[in-house]
Amino acid sequence: MLTSNAQGLLDEIKASFDASKEEYTIKQNSNFRNVLINDSKVGEAINSSLDKIFLEHGLTPKELEDFKKLGIPMLSVYKAGLSDGVIKLIKGKTSDLNKIFSESPDSIGYDDPSLCAFLSTYMCLTYKKDSDKYAKIINAISNSVYVPDTDDQGQHLTTDEKFKLNTLDLYMYTHGASDNEKAKLRCEGRVHLASYCNEWLDYLRGGVLQQANLYSMKTVAAYKAAQNMEGDCKKANMYIAKSMYQSYNDSMDVYSSLSGFRDISSKNVMFKIDKIGKNQKFEITKYYTKDVPGIYDPVYEKKSSVCFSFLSQSNDAINNKSEVDAKDDENKKKIEYSEHQCAKTAFYTVIQLIPGSGPVYDAIYSADQLSSGNYNCITQQDKIFAKPFQIGGKFLLNSATLVGQMGELDALKKQAEEEHKAGVESAYSKWFSSYCSYQETEKGSKKEKTVISDYTLAGQNPATRIAMEKWEKEGTKGWFDADTRSQKIDQINKQDLQSEEINKFYNRKKVFLNDSKEQEEFNTEASSFESYKNRSNDQAFKFSNDSLKQFQSGVNSISGELIN
Repeated sequence: MLTSNAQGLLDEIKASFDASKEEYTIKQNSNFRNVLINDSKVGEAINSSLDKIFLEHGLTPKELEDFKKLGIPMLSVYKAGLSDGVIKLIKGKTSDLNKIFSESPDSIGYDDPSLCAFLSTYMCLTYKKDSDKYAKIINAISNSVYVPDTDDQGQHLTTDEKFKLNTLDLYMYTHGASDNEKAKLRCEGRVHLASYCNEWLDYLRGGVLQQANLYSMKTVAAYKAAQNMEGDCKKANMYIAKSMYQSYNDSMDVYSSLSGFRDISSKNVMFKIDKIGKNQKFEITKYYTKDVPGIYDPVYEKKSSVCFSFLSQSNDAINNKSEVDAKDDENKKKIEYSEHQCAKTAFYTVIQLIPGSGPVYDAIYSADQLSSGNYNCITQQDKIFAKPFQIGGKFLLNSATLVGQMGELDALKKQAEEEHKAGVESAYSKWFSSYCSYQETEKGSKKEKTVISDYTLAGQNPATRIAMEKWEKEGTKGWFDADTRSQKIDQINKQDLQSEEINKFYNRKKVFLNDSKEQEEFNTEASSFESYKNRSNDQAFKFSNDSLKQFQSGVNSISGELIN
């Protein structure tokens, strides 16, 4: 039977070749292929061959057995390319890992694309199933070092210069120096060493997030398909949706840890994972110096415990609209003050050019200085007399000051614009994004610090996306005050619904927003609607909760379906 199916498949393959056109068209529905794929003997033969191939490439039987326990299909790894780098990654020898991550992701991607393609998957597999391997890779990334092509001033270094400047330091770094000594070498200004740590963490985050997005889309597709089915078909699609949702959350757990380490790396010169305890509790050591270290400045160490979390909903650490407005007001006052200073300097600059204006200038300037608390003008130290060379000197000084003030004003305006845009995005994301965070407790301290290290695009979480799509289809009636809607929400005074203040939000049908202006409109409408609810005497709102919490309650309900 096995022989006849194999021969039948070979015949189909031969028939799929068109010699005249030099084309091969695979037969999509092949009974022979389907039978062979599900034949246990064929599976055993393939697995036996794969084991032999992996062993021939350098894995020991123990390493092969440990790798198979991770649950990754061996055939897919083989098809992607069993390169030397992939084998070294699986073996996990510290020196090999350090060498891999001492090159940039772009360089490795060019030289060993199979390794780069496999890395993100391997990080996801080892995070919970082989945490020691995961820690070794993260440590290798943090510990990586290379010699840049330019010095601290951006001047290109020749090969000889790089050799002279760095031979001793590189030798010390790669031949048994302690972690403290390595950190010191990395941060001292005189040493031309650098690290690809952040680049690698960003690369891995991108790969893991790509996998999570794929699981998210599959979850939504299977869930929506199940809603239109009954019986076994519904169960089958919900089974797929639940499986994909679990894979999504597992991937985002890894993404959250990588984002946390990226945040830690950006604040410290170097870090090291000492061990991983229960529930993925990381014990780490951080190494840092002063902001501008000198050659003999010490390297400080801090030990702490870190736990990474992936939050499907917002928390108090995320800005809301009122906080955005408060920040806007603060920046507005800074800009107004800076504009006032520019205008004042411009006035002093111009008035000095008017003949005979010395006494007038002196009086105005002294009054201004007194109002600012500068009493030096009383002793004539700041007064300007009408001598030409004094006027010319002060004119040049004021002109230079004005240029600097205008530059500062321009920088303030740009900063305010950027902070406003970031605040708007943050307030909008509070409704629809998920968050990566970590809780850190430093050794000897009982205080736990929570840090938000990243947040996703709106609707990336499958449960949130399903709720958002429902909102766009049904409006707020699909989730607002759901438990009492039939008795209360329809009692809202029709005249109130016509008011601009609440009508837009209550009847909103568009919530997937990428444009900052649209997000700001959403934030304003949501805030106005909530304000109306809080001051309204309408019975329909008497027992309604915060709108955001109501929407998130709907998300939780969908999430519960995908978990239970």
